[in-house]
Amino acid sequence: MARFYLAQQASEIARLINEDFLEFSNRLAKTRARALGATDAFRIEPRGGNNDDELVHGGQIAARIVNDEGSAGATGGLGGDAGEPRNLLPELKADASGEEKGKPAGGKGKTPRTRGGFDVRFKEMGPDEHRAMYRAEDRTIYINLEHPQVKTALGSGSSDDPIFRRLAYEVAFAEYAIALTMEFAQLDGYYLDPEDPIVDIRNHLNRLARKGAHLYAIS
Repeated sequence: MARFYLAQQASEIARLINEDFLEFSNRLAKTRARALGATDAFRIEPRGGNNDDELVHGGQIAARIVNDEGSAGATGGLGGDAGEPRNLLPELKADASGEEKGKPAGGKGKTPRTRGGFDVRFKEMGPDEHRAMYRAEDRTIYINLEHPQVKTALGSGSSDDPIFRRLAYEVAFAEYAIALTMEFAQLDGYYLDPEDPIVDIRNHLNRLARKGAHLYAIS
């Protein structure tokens, strides 16, 4: 049960991150579309999923929605003046009692699913490792449940505890801001001033802090 609630938290964090990613990418695409030969660092690429129960819309397999705006099954590009904006379709899981209908999104022998936004997962990575780790090949942010700060915040309580939730969001947001900047840094000529990446990280964090402000509301 604890794993289920952690997965829910991770899904919600990923939703906010991908909301920001989509908005930021669309603004960037409109700017870079005016530059001759501009490269899209965040083009949609096919990638296979690891789980056979990961589905996208359009099939006959009974399923349930596990994320209202999952990256699996996303359609469109980054938008821009002539492009089609991405549509983050709901993420589905196979479920015999589910009311949705889907088809395989990944897994062995299945059609590769679309690579779109970021994924967030909780994982035990050891007390000496960093609070979070970003894996660029599938754009997944792992939050380390065994890091002393994260472990203490979780304690013996629920993952719904406000202290743990706030920390989990902050850790994921910080890792996302760094990851996004690192991906852009790989573009030739994107950063011309050594201070530009620092400014970008600060701006990314500020945007996300605004999106996560509701976590600090007194209930």
